Amino acid sequence: MSLMNTFINKIKALAESDPTGNSLLELSVATTNEALYTEAIELFGSWEEALVGIILNQFQAKKPKAAKAKIDENIVRIRSPHSSDYLLGRTKNGHFFKMDADDIPITESPVRFRTAEGAGPIFRLDHIGEPEGVFLFTNEGRYYGMIGAVLPTWNHDEKLRSYQNMLSHMFSTEHVFAALPRKAGQMGRFIHATKGGKGKASEASEIGSLLDQSGREAFLLKGEDQPIAVVTGPDTKTIFCASAMGQGIHFEQGDMRSMGRKSVGVNLMKLSGPNDEIVNMFFGDGVSQLAVITERGMGKRISFEDFRTQGRGGAGMQVLKLEPGDKVICVVPLLPSEDLIVFTDQNRVHRMEAGRFPLMGRPAKGNHVITLKAGEQVIGLSVAPCSSTS
Repeated sequence: MSLMNTFINKIKALAESDPTGNSLLELSVATTNEALYTEAIELFGSWEEALVGIILNQFQAKKPKAAKAKIDENIVRIRSPHSSDYLLGRTKNGHFFKMDADDIPITESPVRFRTAEGAGPIFRLDHIGEPEGVFLFTNEGRYYGMIGAVLPTWNHDEKLRSYQNMLSHMFSTEHVFAALPRKAGQMGRFIHATKGGKGKASEASEIGSLLDQSGREAFLLKGEDQPIAVVTGPDTKTIFCASAMGQGIHFEQGDMRSMGRKSVGVNLMKLSGPNDEIVNMFFGDGVSQLAVITERGMGKRISFEDFRTQGRGGAGMQVLKLEPGDKVICVVPLLPSEDLIVFTDQNRVHRMEAGRFPLMGRPAKGNHVITLKAGEQVIGLSVAPCSSTS
């Protein structure tokens, strides 16, 4: 214990023994407690300055401290054996493609991508390995199957193909929001979440394994609600949902009973108003950290241990303290040794080491993790395997 703390504790003990406070007067201390008086003079120069110093010390101790980044010095980056796998990408205007993950290097600042006119900006790149087949889930609650070999490959020079060009039975207003390897359907239940906070679990047999390009109904949507995420796995896993207003809820998958494809589902999370919506859902088992980013480029990482499991349907716990007018764009699970890819509405892409997102507590606002231009906004965040040890 420091000399200052020891001295403060002596003063506290003296004050507690005399409710009148008379024993703290300089003459009284100098007469009855000469050792304490001498210590005060040595530390502060005078008894009066000693009392003032103690008052200021106690005041500073009670002031709320600004959130600081936690120490995260043990990140070991080893190039992943999957670093050269394909990433499955999507654009805002209904185009999808696969591309070599190495075609997006780690850079100090965002890099502009040149997609075909009308394709819109890229907002997502998912690592799904090199599957022999994939299921593509759409905003209309349907799913399509495709052989992995026929997915369009993009090398920056070729024109991107739209969903409708690849899947002739797709509606003109239909677009893909999620993709899963075909083999994932053999791992348990399918669970989907909607922007409006609804979710449903279906047995894998409801989806099957047939790669049907004509489109099949996967789940029922209510009103103008839209799906935001689909996961599949054993029913022993936990589920985490995050919202645009900076809340997150972690609950047991067992809280969701299996339902048929034609059911709407149950409430996953209580939203905070008409402007709030679910931005992502994923399994919680094995998750080390979360990365969160806002529309204005505020980002951070959070230890997943900070989110205890709760009952499904509640408001959850704070993920990030939002600045007025800002909103959470995406929350993703990650390992600190992986890469993060940020997307903007001006079709700029920034791949960086995950460690560039500061590790902070739940109430923190985060730091600016991407330099945006005037009027530019973040529209997506994805995780990719570690591509470099530099």
